[in-house]
Amino acid sequence: MILFSRHRIPDGWIIGGCIGAFLVQWLFDHQAPDVPARYPRLSTALTAGACISLAVCLDQALKTGHV
Repeated sequence: MILFSRHRIPDGWIIGGCIGAFLVQWLFDHQAPDVPARYPRLSTALTAGACISLAVCLDQALKTGHV
């Protein structure tokens, strides 16, 4: 739903929503009682990489005024 709302809400909110979605999914994967813990360090590294990349995009969107 976040990606379908493009051009309806500012880009900064979309990027922030994607960061939030990645973090919520990571928390769910690590805290849910019946979810198998597959590769916990790998999922943490991938989530961190995705959030850092999106944070750089958010910074660029703020600097260029696409917020």
